[in-house]
Amino acid sequence: MDASVYLKKQGWRGLGHTLHPSDDSSGLARPLLLSRKDDKQGLGTDSVHRKAAATDQWWLDAFDQQLKNLGTPGTGSSTNGTATPTPAGPTRLEMLSGNKGYSKYRGAYGLYANFVRGGTIEGTMDAEVAETSSTSSTSATSATSATSASEANTAETTPERDDTTKPGKTTTGKRKRREDDDDETRKEEKTEKKRRKQGSDSKEERRAQKDEAKRRKKEEKRAQRRIEKAAEKAAKKAAKKTAKKTVKREARAAEKAKEKEAKMAAKKAAKKEAKALRKAAEKAPKAQKVAKASA
Repeated sequence: MDASVYLKKQGWRGLGHTLHPSDDSSGLARPLLLSRKDDKQGLGTDSVHRKAAATDQWWLDAFDQQLKNLGTPGTGSSTNGTATPTPAGPTRLEMLSGNKGYSKYRGAYGLYANFVRGGTIEGTMDAEVAETSSTSSTSATSATSATSASEANTAETTPERDDTTKPGKTTTGKRKRREDDDDETRKEEKTEKKRRKQGSDSKEERRAQKDEAKRRKKEEKRAQRRIEKAAEKAAKKAAKKTAKKTVKREARAAEKAKEKEAKMAAKKAAKKEAKALRKAAEKAPKAQKVAKASA
């Protein structure tokens, strides 16, 4: 069974698309990559694995238990003739399929209510063969019907011919003739154009055209070089101007710094002189008093 063919029948758009029929934003566009875990680390002890392996035999145990009770309707009997007691309650198989099953397997909230109910999944390999055969048969039937219809139409539209006239050829022959005629006319037109070009343009004219093209290319190159040189000169001038401006700014900044330093020094000297004068003025009356006292 080809899974991709089956999914495409259900509306899948192919690789790179989700299972949604129109929107790729909902769902996964790529398969999930899951790492296979071969070791038993992180999954519990060996007893857990043994119990899990034992649960795989559940179906076989159910069928074996049902087969044991096929001897007698009331009490089971073995091959030795001894009666075996009937099991208390329904068997496992009856729980799933019979009327004696419990509610956890049947009903709206049972185990089987969670599964999708639908038809069986049919294979795709036979369907592909059938589709190819059906398409070939339908194409053959359509071709035969089309030919019969065309023959009927031609029989209705065309008048009857005399026996003396020769039978006409098929339409395919006419088409071939028309195509051949069209090819010949195209070839003739091409040759005519070539002849006109050759007749109108002489060798000297072609040389002149080539020389003119070369001259234009040279002029374009020269103009491009001139533009590049002018751009280089403009860049150099701009760099020089910026350098001069930076030098002037630095010189002005240095001069301003010197002026500030000179002003600060003058202020400090004036402050010192004022302090000295104040001290001298304060000492003068004291000196006069001392002189008077000594006199």
